[in-house]
Amino acid sequence: MLKKCVSLPIETDEKINEFMQLNRIKHYSQSITKLIEIGFESFKKKNTILDIYQKLDHIDLQNRYIVKLIEQFYSDMEVDGGTNPKESGALKMFWAKRIKDPFNE
Repeated sequence: MLKKCVSLPIETDEKINEFMQLNRIKHYSQSITKLIEIGFESFKKKNTILDIYQKLDHIDLQNRYIVKLIEQFYSDMEVDGGTNPKESGALKMFWAKRIKDPFNE
């Protein structure tokens, strides 16, 4: 175990002592070690939560885009005759808008 000298503000010392009492820790160094471990675990969890949030946000954007695509499909659908999708002016216009769309990656 390494021995280090650290200066702490009085408020921090009081919080460490309170933590020691609440968790029935007898040694000051053990409480500091435990608090540091808790801090590292919290930091990892925070990063994991942020990563999940970003992925969920991306999924939400893609979901909105799919809904818009389905709406566009139903609004442009012609039941009386089939058309070639490669020659569809409405589809070309839709994809041109897609490039400018904020849902685009």
